[in-house]
Amino acid sequence: MKKIILILSMLFFALSLFAQEPMIKIYLNDASVKSYNIAEINNIRIAKTQSNFIMNIYQKDIITASYSTAIIDSMNFESINNIIRNLVIYIPDSLPKKHLLFDIDSIVFSIIPASEPFITSITPTSAIIGDEITITGTDFGNVQGGSSVTFTGAEALEYSSWGSSEVVVKVPEGAQSGKVAIIVNSIKSNEKTFKVIPNIFQLNPSSAKIGDTISISGNGFGIEQGTGKVYFEDVMASDIVSWSDTEIKVIVPEDAYSGIVYIRISAQRSNEVDFTLIEVPTILSINPNSFPIGSDVSISGSGFGNSQNGSTVVFKTITATTIKSWSNYQIVCTVPAGAVSGNLSVTVNSVKSNEVPYTIRAWVEAVLIPSGTFQMGNTGSSPDGLKSESPVHQVTISKSFYMSKYEVQQDLYTAVMGTNPSNNKGDNLPVDRISWYMAVDFCNKLSEKEGLTKCYTINGTSVSCNWNANGWRLPTEAEWEYACKARTTTDYYSGTTESQLAAAAWYDGNSNGVTHPVGQKNPNAFGLYDMLGNVWEPCWDWLENYSGGSATDPKGPSSGTIKVGRGGSWHNSAIRCRSSMRGWEDSPSIQSSTDGIRLVRKE
Repeated sequence: MKKIILILSMLFFALSLFAQEPMIKIYLNDASVKSYNIAEINNIRIAKTQSNFIMNIYQKDIITASYSTAIIDSMNFESINNIIRNLVIYIPDSLPKKHLLFDIDSIVFSIIPASEPFITSITPTSAIIGDEITITGTDFGNVQGGSSVTFTGAEALEYSSWGSSEVVVKVPEGAQSGKVAIIVNSIKSNEKTFKVIPNIFQLNPSSAKIGDTISISGNGFGIEQGTGKVYFEDVMASDIVSWSDTEIKVIVPEDAYSGIVYIRISAQRSNEVDFTLIEVPTILSINPNSFPIGSDVSISGSGFGNSQNGSTVVFKTITATTIKSWSNYQIVCTVPAGAVSGNLSVTVNSVKSNEVPYTIRAWVEAVLIPSGTFQMGNTGSSPDGLKSESPVHQVTISKSFYMSKYEVQQDLYTAVMGTNPSNNKGDNLPVDRISWYMAVDFCNKLSEKEGLTKCYTINGTSVSCNWNANGWRLPTEAEWEYACKARTTTDYYSGTTESQLAAAAWYDGNSNGVTHPVGQKNPNAFGLYDMLGNVWEPCWDWLENYSGGSATDPKGPSSGTIKVGRGGSWHNSAIRCRSSMRGWEDSPSIQSSTDGIRLVRKE
């Protein structure tokens, strides 16, 4: 019997009058009833082990005596004059307690109501699964027995100690933030709030790209996301694929970067685990998108990384070797020698970016001038030619050569030299205030930019020229006049009148006292612009009078004090802008707002 209820129902109706023997009836839990004649019962004994029960003696429905079975040694029915009259209860170290049977209505055994367990505190109030916490309070029982501690969602399985006022227990798997209670003999205590700290075991994978899905395994995440959030450093993930107590699947958010990943649930922050963002470099633009070899190009985008660290920029198939600066959002590099028009890409950590088209153009837009023979000197109709323009003589240019289509513009000069000395500034204006020494230095540096062999060896004020080099140089005076006349013999390659000059040149009659953007006037027959007017163009030759004999590829005297300039300028009259006009500089070092540059190189 799980729970014994013994009812002694004795109806004593004046035994002497009715001579009826009293009966004892025992009512059992299965609803059966056992009846015994008191005369046949010698003794009723209750074992001390039934300490969880009490015995109540009722008289007229009122409890008149109550004994814990733990203190009852035995019970006997006492006969007086052969009549069973008393129930005697023996208690060790105490006088027997006698109860007149005629006065007893019933005897009931029942379970003692257990005291309700009460939790006063939990220390700590938050922990990770597997940590030990201490629960203090009252009436937990001296031994655990069938008692237990429950966490929201789970029952504890591991206990370090159990006492009446303190229980030390491990937070079980499956526990969630919420309430903790103790259940003692099926009686549940009050509840205390406890928070489970989320604990990350690992990321899979620990390296990923933006937009990839990664799995975060651990425990204490909660069966639903609720207030839970996942952070990549300080960037919160907005796309949660799934969420369970032991696994979260999340998409790596935009703007994430290498560092740590952690979980925050309400005020509880998990441990941190390392995460590496696999950068996917993305090019948004390149500036400019048309450029010469040796120039600098700026690449804007994202995912380049904060430093180069082995990353590369590739111009079609040629890798840039000179990187001026590198950041996550911008790269500045020099266009490598050998690059051809195609697509540019950036590779970071073996991941290649999108490709952006670009065009390789020459630093200098040049025109091929064919070889030929011409009459050098004042072949025009103007009687005002200087003495130095005579005598007219035959000159042969034996090899074709390239000449710059335009006078060197300020944007080109600045890109090569890093400075702009011009008086009248503008990217597409011809550079001015260029001395002869500055001009040959520019030629060398431009040649270096393009990967060409320099023509000039410069040692202070001593300059020599390697005519076989393929780099840029200044034209000889003969080359300049041959290219300017373009097989014409008139004063101007555009005709004989000043109005015809005005159609081809900027001079004092139409310039308003300033230089003008190149290429706005009519070109000559070879396709060269501004050979007359705008700015003077220095030549290689030292100035001396013509000898009058025919010559092939003349380069002027080996020494002198004045260098030749050709073409006239915005400041000069029409007469000084003739094709045969020989101008000069006071010295190779002089700078003037009327002086610029035009370039040539071998075919």
